Amino acid sequence: MRSQRWIPALLVAALLAGLLWQVQASRARTRAARARGSSNGTNAAAAQVAPGQRLLAVAGEVADAELQERAHKLSPRAAAFIERVDDLYPRHLYAAAAGCYEGGIQRDYKMRFAYKLAGVGGEVRVTDARLIYSNFEDGKLEGCMREAILGAHWRDDEMPDFTDEDELLVRVRGMKKYLQPDDGDPSGADLDGGADGDGDGSGEAD
Repeated sequence: MRSQRWIPALLVAALLAGLLWQVQASRARTRAARARGSSNGTNAAAAQVAPGQRLLAVAGEVADAELQERAHKLSPRAAAFIERVDDLYPRHLYAAAAGCYEGGIQRDYKMRFAYKLAGVGGEVRVTDARLIYSNFEDGKLEGCMREAILGAHWRDDEMPDFTDEDELLVRVRGMKKYLQPDDGDPSGADLDGGADGDGDGSGEAD
């Protein structure tokens, strides 16, 4: 009979142990659920931030490319920049105008044009051209030269974006260096001839 007295005590102990295990298991499941929720929240936040970070990365790459491009451009204060705008480019325009000349005009006749240049992305072109003086007395030739100057354009990848205004003096006697006697094609003109610095590119005094 004494041994049977311990049976209820053992049953109570077993019941308490079972309850304690259930409480601990429940706590463990709660901690695991919280951990999963925290992880999912972190992943969601990362997913929201990722597009913004990608945009920043792309913007940084574009900025780096622009800086590299600018590093290969001439400064507007550089002698090479000034030489091109004041000396070389007027020769391009002089050569374009010379393509309209077909002879038969006295060598001292001349025209003066006011023009505007613009360079964007390495493409240089004339944006405006006006005849401001002429003693040619030939409206057709004057119009042809103006249109030739206005349509002139070329590439110069070393030039930054810029605008410029100047005047171009075109004279019959200055056209000979831009006209080829063999084929009459002014596009093959020697653009390395001297200029007198007054914007006509002819290398002759006004």
